Amino acid sequence: MYKKESEIKGSSNQIAENMSNIYKSNIFVKNVPKDVTLEQFEQKMATVGTILKIKLDEHFIYVNNEKICKNKKGYVLYEDVKQA
Repeated sequence: MYKKESEIKGSSNQIAENMSNIYKSNIFVKNVPKDVTLEQFEQKMATVGTILKIKLDEHFIYVNNEKICKNKKGYVLYEDVKQA
């Protein structure tokens, strides 16, 4: 049986709404100390809630052909908004 176009649009709107709600619990952490590892970052962030996904980005600059970490920032997706 085929679905009506309005039924299909309704389901895609529901998917978009669910995705929007999920990412409300996503936080951005800037100025993470340069010497912090992903494991240390995850341990610290896990003290406040259940982590679904975590990422730690390093930004480098080159000085005299040497790669130097300029800064780090992290992204943490928690299970719900209260935890975030």
